[in-house]
Amino acid sequence: MSTLKPYRDRGVRTLIWLPLSSRKQRLGAIGFGSIEPKHYDDHTVHFLEQVSGLVAQAINNLLMRQALAAEEEQLRALTALSIQLSERSASTLRALHEERSGLEAVLEINAALAATKLDLKQMFPAIAKSLSRAVAHNTAVINLWNEEQRNYLVFAKGSGEGFEFAPAGMGLSSERAFTTRVLERFPKGAVVRRAELDAAAPRFEVVRNALQAGIVCWCAVP
Repeated sequence: MSTLKPYRDRGVRTLIWLPLSSRKQRLGAIGFGSIEPKHYDDHTVHFLEQVSGLVAQAINNLLMRQALAAEEEQLRALTALSIQLSERSASTLRALHEERSGLEAVLEINAALAATKLDLKQMFPAIAKSLSRAVAHNTAVINLWNEEQRNYLVFAKGSGEGFEFAPAGMGLSSERAFTTRVLERFPKGAVVRRAELDAAAPRFEVVRNALQAGIVCWCAVP
């Protein structure tokens, strides 16, 4: 047989092959050879069959572990993907909710502008109430510039004690208005954190009052 020629070429005179099989599949074969003529009796063959059975079991266990490891890796990948999709879904829902809240706030503000007939004393509290549903805040303040008097007229609306740092009707000169400083540096507006408020407090009374009232973050927009 041609399949035996490589063994003959290497001097093998005796060769015995035994199958490597599990209960469910054929794994291969295991062979034993000798360069001397030998006769394998039934006892030897039975012993080698036991050896081949142990080898087959070891190979089968290894293949099963590899298969399980591959399945576990796939499961981890699917779990990670599921988590990512869930997070994206939750993030999308939050974004849609925030967008809806913002649109509702805009509609309410438009309605408030129409209902108050541009009366500032009524208009700003209505706007602040609508904004509170879309943007979390404790205090809302609007500074309107009076060109003749060269100062800001303050309109304020808030909850708790925070609004008292800038009571409605208060006039602020440009030099005393912290908002002026912020918008000079950031014309499009900026968020001022606690550290910057602490730094500005010695110069601006309104900032000192805000810190005393518990304000820790200040968002200014033109």
